[in-house]
Amino acid sequence: MDAWTVVKIKGSKPRRERWTREQVGMVVDAAADAGDTVLASFVQLMYETAQRPSDILEVSTWFQDRGQWYIDLAQSKTGSEVIVPFSDKAMALCGNPEPGSRRNLLGTKVTLDALRVRFNKLRKVLGIDSSIQLRDLRRTAITEMSERGATDDEMRTVSGHKDSAMLPVYSVPTRRKAQAMFDRRFVEWQT
Repeated sequence: MDAWTVVKIKGSKPRRERWTREQVGMVVDAAADAGDTVLASFVQLMYETAQRPSDILEVSTWFQDRGQWYIDLAQSKTGSEVIVPFSDKAMALCGNPEPGSRRNLLGTKVTLDALRVRFNKLRKVLGIDSSIQLRDLRRTAITEMSERGATDDEMRTVSGHKDSAMLPVYSVPTRRKAQAMFDRRFVEWQT
């Protein structure tokens, strides 16, 4: 049984679109070069943390522990509490705000619609297919976790999914995952 049957959604199929690492880099770099650090940091944070767009817009708690940055949030859709690491690069794009600052991590209040408009203009300039959307960054991140062998529990810890039945919606089948499974399965034959 697939996740769509479990949640009883009819008439729509899950999106399968994913960003490439190159597309993420192109958009982040082009947005930053154009002075749009909010879009650049938003894309970088979504890609790194696998959170929903609306939750990234509201991140107001972050901290550093042993040199690693983390966001700490309660997801708006599920209420799941997640603490997720993110990179120094993302922190620099956000302007290196001090933990405990009275601001959101992006540095300003911005609507998702405004970011979509800015992204769509940039996407066209960069020649990125119109099927790619900001929300696909979550799927991209979860799929990449799966490709690298993350367990369902590890992916749910980051994504905030309470039920692993939802993971197939976000973790799409890829050749890389199939090859990784093959390599693990037949490693004993190769020795």
